[in-house]
Amino acid sequence: MKKAAEEGRKLAIAEGNIENGVPYITVVVDGGWAKRSYGHGYSSMSGDLTNLPYHIFGSHDSCRDVVCTRKLNNEENLVGLLQEDHLFEEIQKCVDNVVRKADWLQKTVTTNYAERYMSLITKFSGGKRVNYTTGGSYQRRCVGAALAYNLGPSWHLALMNKLHLNKFCKRREQLRLQKIESRKKLKARRRQPQNTVSDLHYGPNAQDALPDLPEEFKSNMAKKLAELTKEAGNSVEIERQTTGQHVNPLWLW
Repeated sequence: MKKAAEEGRKLAIAEGNIENGVPYITVVVDGGWAKRSYGHGYSSMSGDLTNLPYHIFGSHDSCRDVVCTRKLNNEENLVGLLQEDHLFEEIQKCVDNVVRKADWLQKTVTTNYAERYMSLITKFSGGKRVNYTTGGSYQRRCVGAALAYNLGPSWHLALMNKLHLNKFCKRREQLRLQKIESRKKLKARRRQPQNTVSDLHYGPNAQDALPDLPEEFKSNMAKKLAELTKEAGNSVEIERQTTGQHVNPLWLW
């Protein structure tokens, strides 16, 4: 390639093909732009993006008329100057990263695979409207979303025709029906009337209440209340007898 480039340089100098001190040769291509149709007729974006650095720095030889309106402005072509310092190659590397994603940009499709996967999980889980975090339900929906993402939306059709999966589904259905039946029986037991025998401790037929205190305690309490009532009438005498608390023997009793 180096020898071919050197030979091309000599031929360009011999023919006088020099622009801004840089020899150049003419390369003949078909000049066609790729066309893709997805229900719409438009030219490929990748060609325009590839030519974008040339267009920005004044080289409009490959620009299409529907895109470029600067062909007749007699702008200074700086592409050769940038190529001498290898700066133009670095610019092209940055543009190539966008060119590789041209199809995604045209179809408005994100290149973020994580976001695409999360969008499928949202479809399987119904967003945040229902709590599927218990019982492994959310995990199963994530697995289903991953299978749909990797194998397509019809991934479950092939599995449904397999014998072992049919047995598994049949067993799960039997367990579901058994659970429903057990719930019905439990509700029926709860609805049965309770024992109608009256409670001895409540209601109009309850037994008479037992005394809280014995009769002896009541009699002693009555005597003590009588003594206190009698002493209350002699309050003046009691006050006189209890004067001098720290030396009065009544207080020490």
